[in-house]
Amino acid sequence: MAMEYNQLKHTYGSVYTIKFESDDDINLKLQYDHQYDKMTFKCDLDKNHIRTISMTLNATSFRWDLFEIASHLNTDKPLQRRSIKTKGAFFYRTDQANIEGLFEINDKRYGVESYWRKIMHDENSRAYIYASKFTTPQVIF
Repeated sequence: MAMEYNQLKHTYGSVYTIKFESDDDINLKLQYDHQYDKMTFKCDLDKNHIRTISMTLNATSFRWDLFEIASHLNTDKPLQRRSIKTKGAFFYRTDQANIEGLFEINDKRYGVESYWRKIMHDENSRAYIYASKFTTPQVIF
């Protein structure tokens, strides 16, 4: 079994990588990239030179008025073949708010998007816009 650790500092943050290699052809690679306003985590597992599991997680800095997180997981043989994606996002300003959520598994997508906006016409006149969208897979009977 062998292990390798690397750390790289760059202008916007740091990257950490750990690799494990075993005698029975199982390899694991973990990578964490941290920047000032976002982070990325990646994980890959190979068995007999076949990518069995691959996962990516991306996130912005969590603030009360803005954040976004997204992930993607792929599995292959000997596990069941799957592709799973998720996303969550929130954005807020005094005149606007957006919310988004997504879950997708093997091209079947479930999602919700909502937003609110305030439009000022003049000092005494304003309009509000509300909208939502829901997404589900098509069901055929």
